[in-house]
Amino acid sequence: MMMHRNKTTLLFLFPVLWLCVATSSAIHITPKVYVEVSNQLPQSHYFVILYKSNEDKLGANVAPKQVYGFHFRPNIWGTTHFTCEVRTDYGTGTYKIYEYDRDHKRCGNQCLWKVTQSGVESANGNVPIIFYWTTTPGS
Repeated sequence: MMMHRNKTTLLFLFPVLWLCVATSSAIHITPKVYVEVSNQLPQSHYFVILYKSNEDKLGANVAPKQVYGFHFRPNIWGTTHFTCEVRTDYGTGTYKIYEYDRDHKRCGNQCLWKVTQSGVESANGNVPIIFYWTTTPGS
């Protein structure tokens, strides 16, 4: 009887201990992902980009023909996402720039985007993703 209880206790404790180790910041189960957004607007046009997730808020002004990027580790539950607001002279919009379900296989560990006159376009994968501006000057 005592042997059975010890096995049951071990079977219960193993998943609990694994979860504690998996969520520890000292051990990384998911690989780092790099998101990069490049400025492909005509010369002398800047854009402003503001990123946010449930854990982070980032932002930058991106000069002509420059890039802005950041690293992060997706959480083990596969719910990581980053939303970005982009403002240009051509339009503005708020988009999911990284969404685990959509991007972890499509992008791997590097998710590349470009800001154009039309909107924000993916530079990864065989299927194009284009987020057109939701508002444009004069609308």
